[in-house]
Amino acid sequence: MLNDARALIGVRVFAVANFRFRVGGAPPREKERLSPEELRTLLDVIAQQTDVAWAAQLWAQGVTGMRHSEVTGMHVGDVDLEASCVSIRRSNVAGDVGATKTRHSRRRPPLPPELVSLLKRHIGQLDVHDPATTLLFPSSKGGYRYVGSTNKKLQQMCKLAGIEKHITTHCFRHSLNDLIRRAAGEVAARSMLGHVTTEMTHRYAHVDLAEKAEAQRRALGTLPDPQPRTALVGTTGRVVGMAGGDERPLVGMAPGGVRG
Repeated sequence: MLNDARALIGVRVFAVANFRFRVGGAPPREKERLSPEELRTLLDVIAQQTDVAWAAQLWAQGVTGMRHSEVTGMHVGDVDLEASCVSIRRSNVAGDVGATKTRHSRRRPPLPPELVSLLKRHIGQLDVHDPATTLLFPSSKGGYRYVGSTNKKLQQMCKLAGIEKHITTHCFRHSLNDLIRRAAGEVAARSMLGHVTTEMTHRYAHVDLAEKAEAQRRALGTLPDPQPRTALVGTTGRVVGMAGGDERPLVGMAPGGVRG
């Protein structure tokens, strides 16, 4: 019956697919989290080691705590570069776009200046006919990005950063929640990430964008400069790092600093 409802009338929540059973086996693995230092190191590697489209998406998730479904469902028109914030209005799950996870997930997280800079560069490379309908982070084929490809890119970046933890895009969210909660308290963390219960809604009305931005700044500290640095070429002709940083191979970069 649920299969019929999904096929015939477009029921979005497919209950059968959401059942989870655990029969014996190992207990659930503790969710990995990044320390402030690890997060800043990872963001620096992301900014220097991959193209601006991937860098902007991963930074957006890393410093705002957006879910993968939220960030990949965004349109260019959802970004307000002047006000340094984004509006989360919809959710993309494997190409199925609809409402956000909960009504409280609709929110306006702040964007630090470093991310605003990345987004300006990224949006400048997009072919934007209509900001209200142009995807902010399209796949290489122009459609929606899937979480598997994003996690693959993120784990590649973690390896370059020397982070041995099993990090997924949702780990960004858990990490930021912990960091903001420690720096600015539970209310700020819930307001920033959209973890709002009905009985607490009235408390969040008093957390404005400036307060969220301050909580974000205190939690993250000084973020790395996302501007590209000069490529360093090793004795073998292989690009091994960026000036001002540790030597490490660049993903997709050929000798001379040209991406392959």
